[in-house]
Amino acid sequence: MKEFSKPNFVLGKSKTNIFVKIFNLILIIFLCVFTTMYMFYLFCFQVKVYGSSMYPTFSDKNNEVAVALRWFGLYHGDTVVILHKDTMILKRVIAMGDDELSLVQDKDSELCVYYLNGNPLNEYYIKSAGEMNDRYYKKVKKLKDVVETETATSNILTILIPSDCVFVLGDNRGVSEDSSSLGPLQRSQIIGKVFFKYKIA
Repeated sequence: MKEFSKPNFVLGKSKTNIFVKIFNLILIIFLCVFTTMYMFYLFCFQVKVYGSSMYPTFSDKNNEVAVALRWFGLYHGDTVVILHKDTMILKRVIAMGDDELSLVQDKDSELCVYYLNGNPLNEYYIKSAGEMNDRYYKKVKKLKDVVETETATSNILTILIPSDCVFVLGDNRGVSEDSSSLGPLQRSQIIGKVFFKYKIA
């Protein structure tokens, strides 16, 4: 008896499986990208760097963008995004609520050093210790106009930070508009904490 071969559907089935796998892979990639973008929007935001007040940490000359977290813990030395006069600005947290902050000017060198609760700050992020010179100290002494708890002697300025405030400075002290002239800012003005930066073309 003559045998008839059965129709071969294996090839067609395998092609269908390949298309299904490709479709599933594309769907997974799309969902991953969408989820990542949604999570980024939910927890993070970006701030274009303008000006040189945070130089050398950030510089607008390098076309840098800072990425910040919306929910965060706050610590001394953090770089934060502050909403000030409807503008987002980058500053560094020097002191927080109930801290005692002192700016001590050396009588001989005229250099200034910040002390936080009696301990000198290691401000590795500023360009040099010379950035805080006599001109800067005189600028800070104007805080007596905006800070009631300020006391000053010939070479020591001490501020007790209110419990709901922060004392923030730019890393480029000579040009930064910050707590050295505005006084402590409300902690509620901080809207994000910077955790990395990148350059744009």
